[in-house]
Amino acid sequence: MARVFGFDIDGVLTADDDGRSNIWVVEAARFFAKEPVKASFHLHEALALAPAEVERFFRAKGHAILAEVPVRPGCAALLQELKDQGHAVHLITARNEGFRSVTEAWLQRNQIAYDSLTMNGSRHKALGKGDVCRSLQVELFVDDNYENCRDIHRRGIPVLMFHASHNREKEPFVPVVYNWSDIRSHVSAMVNGH
Repeated sequence: MARVFGFDIDGVLTADDDGRSNIWVVEAARFFAKEPVKASFHLHEALALAPAEVERFFRAKGHAILAEVPVRPGCAALLQELKDQGHAVHLITARNEGFRSVTEAWLQRNQIAYDSLTMNGSRHKALGKGDVCRSLQVELFVDDNYENCRDIHRRGIPVLMFHASHNREKEPFVPVVYNWSDIRSHVSAMVNGH
């Protein structure tokens, strides 16, 4: 039976967070010559930045970071296997639509197989990830953002939370995964009906 899987990009497909630090916070701290003030998914909270400063950072560094961020080991192989087995793979990201070309180039360069790519500002602009998952009939989603995991979980969709520096202090309410081997175990259990 074909299944429908959904995956976030940043922090899930990309190796931009090692559970202690995040490339975005590190690069923004360097850019602004500031030390992080708290562990947060959001740069404005992590570095006490004004929205205009965050925007300036993304304009200056966003494309370069997105183009060069490493892929997580095991990611491409599992997604290709899912596609080869006839399952659907949807990528749902908070990345702005303005980053579509660099995102698609990165996905192609890293041989990431997928059926659809939903970005912030695309046809699902007004919807949260939980609503997008529901509209795409996603049966299992993987994200690193605590609030996104909560949103998806509330809609009755199984979700895995990828361990990250910004969620390590949060009380887990869904299974936490640390690598793509962990994800593979959960996916195999779902595909094989365990």
